[in-house]
Amino acid sequence: MQKLILIALLVLSSVLVSAEDHLVIIHTNDTHSQIDPDYEGKGGILRRKTLIDSVRSHNENVLLIDAGDAVQGSLYYTLFGGKVEFSLMDSLKYDMQILGNHEFDNGIDSISTFYRKLKAVKLSSNYCLENSKLRNLFKEYEIKEYNGKKIAFLGINIDPNGIIQDYKYNGLVYRDAFVVADSLATLLKGNKMADYVVVISHIGYSNIDKNKVTDTELVKRSHNIDLVIGGHSHTSINPADSKSVAYKVRNADNKEILICQAGHHGRTVGIIDIDLDDFEAESKLLVIEKNFDYNVDNNLVNFIAPYKHVVDSLMNNPIAYAKQDLGIGSRVRIINWVGDVAMEIAPIIYKGKIDLSVMNKGGIRGSIKKGVVTEGEIGSLFPFDNAVWILKIKGSDLLEGFSVMARRGGDAVCKGVKIVYGKDYKIKSATLNGKEIKKNKYYVIATLDYLANGGDYMESFKRAEVLAKDDIRYGTRMLNYVREQGEKNIEIDSTDESRMYSIY
Repeated sequence: MQKLILIALLVLSSVLVSAEDHLVIIHTNDTHSQIDPDYEGKGGILRRKTLIDSVRSHNENVLLIDAGDAVQGSLYYTLFGGKVEFSLMDSLKYDMQILGNHEFDNGIDSISTFYRKLKAVKLSSNYCLENSKLRNLFKEYEIKEYNGKKIAFLGINIDPNGIIQDYKYNGLVYRDAFVVADSLATLLKGNKMADYVVVISHIGYSNIDKNKVTDTELVKRSHNIDLVIGGHSHTSINPADSKSVAYKVRNADNKEILICQAGHHGRTVGIIDIDLDDFEAESKLLVIEKNFDYNVDNNLVNFIAPYKHVVDSLMNNPIAYAKQDLGIGSRVRIINWVGDVAMEIAPIIYKGKIDLSVMNKGGIRGSIKKGVVTEGEIGSLFPFDNAVWILKIKGSDLLEGFSVMARRGGDAVCKGVKIVYGKDYKIKSATLNGKEIKKNKYYVIATLDYLANGGDYMESFKRAEVLAKDDIRYGTRMLNYVREQGEKNIEIDSTDESRMYSIY
């Protein structure tokens, strides 16, 4: 234990400032309900609390900020709907929070219920919420003063169109991220309300959709934004890592602006040190692992305990066996497995001929380790409240959907499908069982209601005819399938041959 404490203190010593003319910002994003350490032993909210408490105890000016998607991705959210995560965020004393897209997974009413209880300042600069259930819950900006310097914080949110189902954000009106951020920053500085402007965003460092604003584009086109703390793209931006993405981007005035993002699932936490004299900022990422297993907050342990008991009972209930790792190291095997299983589930829903399956890899939240597979692992893999739909779709619309999928590196399709695309993401060839997929022919596909309704920017799928809708949750179908396979002593297995790939 003494060794662990020493290691942790050595790590923390590089970020502790202990000066009133500095501001230290601790930031997280896309923690996705990862309450416990993950399968690699990284992350965990108890460790995060240890780090936060240590930084606060050594610094006069500290802010704790979350850039969205604090929920969805583990059994804690599937089973308890946000109660655990939001309560713990209050326990960690977050100062500011913004919405991610997954905060909307249970609908805007759920956000209203939980966010009315949160003590943190809730920011949203580019969502007009006056006609929604979130009215009066969010501030357009927040100004903090330290050592005589005024710092403004803005909350810039993602365009919900194409990524959040329409009925889940009733009454919300999106305003262009760049227009709002740039004009508001200019106004605050021009009126001398702020000396420094920080954008907290959930639009992504980079994006699969060329028509959406990203953090890098936001900086390049702006004049008065001084720092961006981002989320959504799960990007680890670490200046100490030569392989990391660029952490400084030049703005419209050729000034270098710092962009920060702390990966995903709480595996890392970002630390930003701002010198209040000249507003020079430095950032780094700290890996959250076992060296933070000291000074554990027993109040948090006791709060989590009853929820953890339920989660652990599922995580320890074996139902099948995996012949090899799926999704660890490479995602190809698990993506292919999901595409193939969808074809086996589909006949339960529709008795006619089904040509192929198309599933989104974003709906797969985790991996399967070689060996015993538990009920909890499968439940964690498929946490979303989606169902399988059967569509009759024209070949041209299917090909258009494949092009959208190519932008994110491909999605899950069943065996027999081979799609080749170019560097422009245009489909070079698409075959089903060796035959070309024809634009004027109709195909019956198994997919998810989320994609059928245009989710993940699959607009062309909205033009398809719906032949059948499942009334059972997709995750439940997957769990039942795996359990049945286990009872037959059939091992989970897959191929690592890419079914969607670029020729460049």
